[in-house]
This record gives sequence, C-alpha cells and structure tokens, in this order.
Amino acid sequence: MDLFDTVGRRLYLTSEERRTFLESAEAAPREVRTFCLVLHYTGCRISESLALTPESFDFSGKAVIFETLKKRRRGIYRAVPVPGDMLDTLNMVHGLTEALRRRRGTERNSPLWDWSRSTAFRRVKAVMTAAGIAEAAATLAAATLVPVATVVLGAMLGGMSLRLRPHLWDAARAMTVKYGLLPALTVAVLSITEIGATNPLLARFLVLRAASAPAVGLILQVRAYGGDEQKVGTVMLVSYILCAVSLPVWLAVWEIVAG
Repeated sequence: MDLFDTVGRRLYLTSEERRTFLESAEAAPREVRTFCLVLHYTGCRISESLALTPESFDFSGKAVIFETLKKRRRGIYRAVPVPGDMLDTLNMVHGLTEALRRRRGTERNSPLWDWSRSTAFRRVKAVMTAAGIAEAAATLAAATLVPVATVVLGAMLGGMSLRLRPHLWDAARAMTVKYGLLPALTVAVLSITEIGATNPLLARFLVLRAASAPAVGLILQVRAYGGDEQKVGTVMLVSYILCAVSLPVWLAVWEIVAG
C-alpha cells in the first residue's frame, strides 16, 4: 500500500481533512452521504461498498460484512466493526431492517447503491471538493481513497483502526506466549543449568532470541489465520512493537538473575 504517488503527493487524508470530509458529506444527498459514511468508517474500497446489500449488515454485532474482492477467489469475507449511529443512519435511508424482514424478494440481495464505479468515485470526489480538499481528490486513487487514511490516521491518533480491533485478542494471546512465557522459561532453564555461568555470551543470545520476533513467526501466523491479511498484519504490528520493549526488559531480568 503506497502512501505517496509517483511525484511525491500523499495518498491519504489528514485528521482535519477527514473531519471536513464528513461535514461535507452531511450536506450531500442522502445516498451519497451514506456511501461516504461507509467509506469513512470501514476503510473499504469503492467497489466493495458498491457490492453491499441489506444482508451485508450485522446489526447485533455492529459490523459490516464485506466480500474481499481483491482476492483471486470469491467467498472470502471479513467483518468490520462500525459505530451504531452509522448503522442507524443507513437503516433510516435504505430501509435495511425492513428489507431483511422479507424472507423472499430481491431487496435482501439488491445493492444499496445502483451506481457504476466511476459514478461513485465522481460523487465522492464532489464531496471532497466541496470540503476544500480538491487537491487530495485529484491525487487520490479511487481504490485507496479511505483505506490508507484509516490505517495512517489510526497510527497518528495513537489508536488502532477499526479494521484491526477485532483481531487484537488474537494478537494478545500470541504475544503472551511469545514475549511472556517463552522468555521466562528460557531464563528459568538458564538459571538452573551451567550455561549461564560457563558461557554468558550464549546465555544472553538465547534470552534475546526468546524475546525477539523471528521471521518464522510470520509463516506460522499465515498458516494459523488462513492467510487473513488483517489478522496477520495485526499480530505482526503488535509483535514488533512489543519486541522493542521485551528485548531490553528480559535481558535486564537475566542479568539480575545471573548476577
């Protein structure tokens, strides 16, 4: 995912631009406003948003279910948590719950927006131009309008983006084993054997190795999560952040135990 185009112009929105984008969307026609809300809160691609039907919305779980169209095969879905207010707005404009109550009929599986991709991008671009971010509208590619903004701004604001939050528990479990139990077990084994005393350099290496994020971990994550990019990305992000903390901490613990 590129953050800049070939001439150095950024391909993401700042927090102020996102705020004005939402304000501008409030003044747009209702269907354009709801389309912009979906892009803003989910970080989906325009083509993914155009594929949404009433059955794509999980009101009890407060999530939108997307089919990942970028994959080479169909049938790969992901759930993206969204605010309840956004779901209420879409329900009011598009009558989602009413359509879902109908067990038969085409409304349950009919797209919410009967637009072409070029029409959708043109309408989103009009909202951005009205928001005073015409330069961003001119440089942003349609497919990367909001996904880049979602990830980048999540880091800028010191929080995880909505797309990553559902997988933080998986990351926490993996990190508890990797940066808690494994280094502790290594220190315990070294303390009751002669390795620490006879070969302190090797002992330090083993402690650092136990507290680091090995490349093989990526292979295991891909296998464990079935190639889910969001889960793998979340675990990797949390892993390398914790690695920067765990390395000096566990080395200091070993020095205290060995000393």
